[in-house]
Amino acid sequence: MSRLGPPLALAAATLLLLGGGAARVASSTAAAGVAGTTAGVQVIGGPRTGGIERVVDVLTHDLGLPLPAGTRVHVYTTREAFRRGLVQDAAMGEEGANKLAAFAIGIARPGRALLNGRLAGGGREWLRLIAHELTHVAQFELAGGEGRAEQWLAEGMAERVAFQALERLDEGSLQMHRRLALVRVQRQPAFAHGRLDLEHPGLAARLHAAPPA
Repeated sequence: MSRLGPPLALAAATLLLLGGGAARVASSTAAAGVAGTTAGVQVIGGPRTGGIERVVDVLTHDLGLPLPAGTRVHVYTTREAFRRGLVQDAAMGEEGANKLAAFAIGIARPGRALLNGRLAGGGREWLRLIAHELTHVAQFELAGGEGRAEQWLAEGMAERVAFQALERLDEGSLQMHRRLALVRVQRQPAFAHGRLDLEHPGLAARLHAAPPA
């Protein structure tokens, strides 16, 4: 799931970004289900569909992530349309949809991603949002459903894959995004209040080596 503001999960995602080089996910025959128009992914609604084809191609061919055949990407042009989509296309209750639409710009379910295209704003952030949510779709495919994985791990992996996709789309290197994340994460309350382990191997050294904000 993607939010409008920088969530606490950014800190956990940064730990993954601190890892080594751009490790590739093993190629899967499930990716063969993504072929044809828009690489087999059906795009529904919204004018901001540009870039979805490019992201799908990177995720499935370059990174080997499995997207199930018939994957749908729903694009909504307003927050209200996004809220209705959460109810109609993601089978959420009205109360939950109201709360989620107030802060989220994207959500994934098995076989589909729902994106608030208007709030994403296009450009690099739009591409990152697409890659992030489709990575969750691939996670569900690999796990055989939504499962009960730790959210910080699922979100951290989705962010790392999204940054790898941006690098392959010439929208900034993984190293550049890592440096930016290191700067931003130092502003998070989790660091200020000492709730994260700064003894993680190499973390303290890299934080001190990060460029100034």
